[in-house]
Amino acid sequence: MRRWTTKEAKAVLEWARATNGDRRSLEELSEELHRSPAAIKQFMRREFPEDARPWPQRRRWQSEEVEVILNEAERAPVALGRTREAVRKYVKRNGLKPARREKVRHDGGYAIGQVAEDFGRSRRTVYRWISKGILRRFNGSIAESSYEEIIKDRPHLIAYSQLSRERKEWLIVNGYPDDSIQVNRPSVKGLLKG
Repeated sequence: MRRWTTKEAKAVLEWARATNGDRRSLEELSEELHRSPAAIKQFMRREFPEDARPWPQRRRWQSEEVEVILNEAERAPVALGRTREAVRKYVKRNGLKPARREKVRHDGGYAIGQVAEDFGRSRRTVYRWISKGILRRFNGSIAESSYEEIIKDRPHLIAYSQLSRERKEWLIVNGYPDDSIQVNRPSVKGLLKG
């Protein structure tokens, strides 16, 4: 990497101090200094404080904005006044896992994503099961009866070993055959005392 000379640094400083109307393009400065525009910008990021840089600064992400992303992922760009791409990049860069909200089913069925999560499978696999007739749809959701059939009659389809302990316990309570985990079955005994 070539070091910056005092002459080059002064040229960049003068260029940065010039007003927008008097400032020549970054490409012209780049040709004069025999450096790429990216190298000049990198130099300015390293040497100039944020408010002294000759380009508009990006808004910093506030903690309130991060909360919106985590809790309301679908509405985040609109609520924050940012583009979908900006939100997507921020989520990817910081490894965030926004809450996925499944549509609440009032017909007693299960959403595709919920079935995939419960069985440790992908959504694509669930769609494949639907096309093969292993799962049945009712009013746009997976019918409870076909969901229960998978648990009781076709447990080999479930990626049981990949599931968390809570999911395993839930499946056992709903009929999955596994004697290796002791699960206290729910009861209504305490609820009926009033």
